[in-house]
Amino acid sequence: MGNFIAYLIGAFFIILGLTYSKTYHENKLSKEIGQINSSSGSAVGDIIASIGLFLIGILPWFIFKGIFIIIGIIIIVFGYLSA
Repeated sequence: MGNFIAYLIGAFFIILGLTYSKTYHENKLSKEIGQINSSSGSAVGDIIASIGLFLIGILPWFIFKGIFIIIGIIIIVFGYLSA
């Protein structure tokens, strides 16, 4: 059962990567990142969230797309290996 869930999550990431568009990344993502309130109550958490959001904002769309696909493949492989 656990490997089936891993397959579904992996497939979700692959589909997300395949449908991720350049238009969304260039036009909407930077605006949405600016609206996110990353106040977690700790300075370390705020720094980590700020660095993560900054990296998401500066990565080119095709690298971001590839990251989703690679994460999906890794999840599916680990789900298969754990069966």
